[in-house]
Amino acid sequence: MESGRLKICPFAFVFGIIVLCSSCNATVSFWSPYSVTESRVVVGKEIGVHKFAGAYIDVVNNSDRVIQSGVVSFMLFDSNGKSCGIPSLLSASVDLDLMPGEEKQIILSLDDVLGANVDRTYKLDFVHFTRLNYEDGSCWIDPLGVSVGW
Repeated sequence: MESGRLKICPFAFVFGIIVLCSSCNATVSFWSPYSVTESRVVVGKEIGVHKFAGAYIDVVNNSDRVIQSGVVSFMLFDSNGKSCGIPSLLSASVDLDLMPGEEKQIILSLDDVLGANVDRTYKLDFVHFTRLNYEDGSCWIDPLGVSVGW
C-alpha cells in the first residue's frame, strides 16, 4: 500500500509545480527579487492608516524590473510569544510601484486582527512575499516562503 503512495506523491508534486508556473509568466527560484530590511509593529493611532496598530515593513527591489504589486505574508506574535490572528499566517495585497534598487516602506493596518485590546509590544516574523507582479505583466511566486533569507 505504501508503494502506491510513493508513486502518487511525485506526480502530485510535479503537477503542482506545472500549475503554479503556468498561471502566468512565473519564475520559481531560491534567489529572492526583494529584501525585507526591517519589519516592526507600531502600536497607537496613525491618522488615516490605523487606529490601534500597524505593521511597518521596509522592502527593497533586488530585481532589474519594476515591481508593480504583490502579496506580503507574515506571522504576528504578542509580547508573550503567542500567535495573533486566525489564521496565524496573515497576508495582504499591496501596491508597490517599486523601481529596481529602490526601498519603500509598506504600512498595513492590524486593526481588524488585533481590535481595540492591544498589547504594548508585538513582533513580526517570517515576513515574505508570496507573489510579486511586475510592470511587464510577468510575476514571481513563492507560495511557501522558500526564498526567505536567501
